[in-house]
Amino acid sequence: MSHLFSDKVSLTFQLSQLLRNRIKQGVYPPGARLPPEVRLAGDLGVSVITVQRALKDLEGDGLITRTRGRGTFVSEQSAASAAHVDRDVLAFMFRDEFDPGTEIQTWALVDRPAGLPGFDSSIKTLKLLRRRVYYGGKPWSFGSIYILPDVAKAMKKSDIKRFPMFRLMREQLGLELKDVDLSFFAEVPSPEVSHALDIDPVAPVMAFRGVLRDVEDRVLTVLEIYYRAELFAVKINLDLRNPTVAV
Repeated sequence: MSHLFSDKVSLTFQLSQLLRNRIKQGVYPPGARLPPEVRLAGDLGVSVITVQRALKDLEGDGLITRTRGRGTFVSEQSAASAAHVDRDVLAFMFRDEFDPGTEIQTWALVDRPAGLPGFDSSIKTLKLLRRRVYYGGKPWSFGSIYILPDVAKAMKKSDIKRFPMFRLMREQLGLELKDVDLSFFAEVPSPEVSHALDIDPVAPVMAFRGVLRDVEDRVLTVLEIYYRAELFAVKINLDLRNPTVAV
């Protein structure tokens, strides 16, 4: 496997994200013809089948058009489409990198806050990360992330500024993750959050809370993150033949 990719995440997903980012960044501008599938496979160190599957994903999202005998072209509306698709939940969890300018405001050992869910009651101290993430040249998210100290000590600040916590734990630290409880809801931000995100004090934000566990059912991290509402979208596919979502 190419050094560009991890063996911990779907290769098709990673490749589609890489190509999506190249479209978004203008490496492949609107109207440009993408390299042939065989060339892409050789350049990126993946199989032609993986390239075909990734291109199918991009075509389904409206980023490219494929014409037999002519090739694959970036659609004229690709920039807007890439920005929208890249904000779904899965892309958030496994984003390649944050934008430059992402700030670590706090990285310190703290007493466990009263009422913080998830962690075993024997855990008295936690590593607190307060981070403002930039995306598209503007503040994208701001939040507090509590991490087990023995997990946090293996993290590098340079990586914390580049990667989401899920990807950092799975790919950079090699932890075996089991599951995560996720909650999303809109709310009016606190003055601190509105200032960090550079938004109107009464503008709503998308709040995200998560509890991540490893295969031993140990809580690794509890996250509380706020996003500019206009920059975030949630996609859900619900099987109505067997609904299991509690509301």
